[in-house]
Amino acid sequence: MRLEPVSAHAYFSLGCVLHDPETLAEAIGAYQKSLELAPGQVEVTANLGEAFLQLGQFEEAREVLVRAEKINPTNPKLHHLLGEVYLKLGMRDQAVHEHNVLRKISDSLAAELAESLDKPS
Repeated sequence: MRLEPVSAHAYFSLGCVLHDPETLAEAIGAYQKSLELAPGQVEVTANLGEAFLQLGQFEEAREVLVRAEKINPTNPKLHHLLGEVYLKLGMRDQAVHEHNVLRKISDSLAAELAESLDKPS
């Protein structure tokens, strides 16, 4: 079966359906197409960054998430994902910065990032 979504929302929805370990590459393609059709969608961009993170493509994740953070600097999911990405890239100071931002906007995500920060590198 071949689907031909024609709207940004349809591609985003397809990406969400495909956002599974076995189909992350396809999810990334759907998220990217959604962003081509409607740039600046923070939720789509966050999911794209998360997919890159899950695939171990940390630099790509960082680039995407930093762009999204400029659009919506108070989105807790972006700060959480950026903190995780910075840890994977060995950028502990930046991860701590993201944790400090998160503490002001989301206690639960700040706690999750704190757990990652506490793990030995």
